Amino acid sequence: MAISLLVLLVPILVAIWGYRLIASGNEGIDPAPTYQTARSTAHYQVLVPTGLPHGWRATSAANSHESDGSVLRVGYVTPHDGALQLVESDRPAAALLATELGTGAAAGGEVRVAGHLWRAYPQVHRVDRALVWTEGDRTVIIVGRAADADLVRLAESLR
Repeated sequence: MAISLLVLLVPILVAIWGYRLIASGNEGIDPAPTYQTARSTAHYQVLVPTGLPHGWRATSAANSHESDGSVLRVGYVTPHDGALQLVESDRPAAALLATELGTGAAAGGEVRVAGHLWRAYPQVHRVDRALVWTEGDRTVIIVGRAADADLVRLAESLR
């Protein structure tokens, strides 16, 4: 019986190892076309991460138009395997925050990042955390499962 289990486990372990090897080589996607589209259609200044260190990669990018504004969403994986989403929008801040963070998200203190005051949300959706910056009609949200330093690093990179 042990030999039968071993015969079954070896191909499974090889498949898992192969998948991880292939997946770790995945460089993600190029979000530049989505940022370009957002810049040409949005009614706010679209910010783009610039100078992120090696190991950051974009994994998703979408630009949508809602009835009350447009929303840009770009997902990133951090060098420490955290997952963050950058959200930029001109939708009313209260509606956007309810959609992106949920109605139960409680704001924490303020954090100064690159000369701007961001509102920290230490617990979103039970396990995520977020930073939110609102200026005029634009709201920028960084939300996900990552270390606080990674949230701050992404916020610092926005230009």
